[in-house]
Amino acid sequence: AALLVFFSRLFFIMAFCWAPFFLVWATQLPYDKAGAQWAWIAGSWAHMQGFFSSIIYVLKEDLRAELSVVLADASAWLTRWRGAAGEESDDMHALGRAKRDSGSLRRHARRYAQLTDDESAAAAIDMAAMSD
Repeated sequence: AALLVFFSRLFFIMAFCWAPFFLVWATQLPYDKAGAQWAWIAGSWAHMQGFFSSIIYVLKEDLRAELSVVLADASAWLTRWRGAAGEESDDMHALGRAKRDSGSLRRHARRYAQLTDDESAAAAIDMAAMSD
C-alpha cells in the first residue's frame, strides 16, 4: 500500500506539471497568433516536476526526520573540518586536516559496524530458512 501511495503521488505531480505542456502541444497553437512564449512557459513549468516532487516528499514526516539527521551530521563534520574558531595552526593546512580526518574515521569506525552485524544476522536467518 505504501508503494502505491508513493507512485500515486509521483503520478499526480507529473500530471499536474506536464498537463499545461500537453494542452499547448495538443491544440497546436499557431505561433503567429499566440506566440511561442506559451510553449516555452508550459515546457518550463513541466520541468519544475523535480522541484515539486522534492518539496512534496520533504514534507513527509519520516523523510523530514532523516533529512534533519543528515543535516546535523553534515554540520558536525563541517565544524570538525573547519576546526575551532580563530584557530591558526598547522592543523588548518590540508595535511593537518587529512591526518585529523583519517584519525577521526578510525575512531568512529565502530559506529558503522552495526551494518555488517545486521548483514551477518540476515545471512544467518536466510540460511536457517533454507534449511527448513
